Amino acid sequence: MHAVIGRKKNHGMHFCVLAKALCMSGGYHIHVATVIGKLEGERNITLGFVDLLCDDFIEKDRSCGIYFTQDWVSMPGVLPVASGVFTFGICLL
Repeated sequence: MHAVIGRKKNHGMHFCVLAKALCMSGGYHIHVATVIGKLEGERNITLGFVDLLCDDFIEKDRSCGIYFTQDWVSMPGVLPVASGVFTFGICLL
């Protein structure tokens, strides 16, 4: 068992909401998965999550799942992690 929440296709809530809740509650990392591999997600949406977690200011970009401009001011960022899925075999693809 681990204390990292990972992205699933059917979480019951949008991953963006979960990521924002983590930011506001003081979390420091979340498993965002990769654009390939067993926990794969859409490339633009995954990159949108990464921007949301790392940047202080995010411009609206519907293609990345960011539906309005967001100013997080000085709130600390969250480290997006893609652990254990990006293996050597996938790198050869």
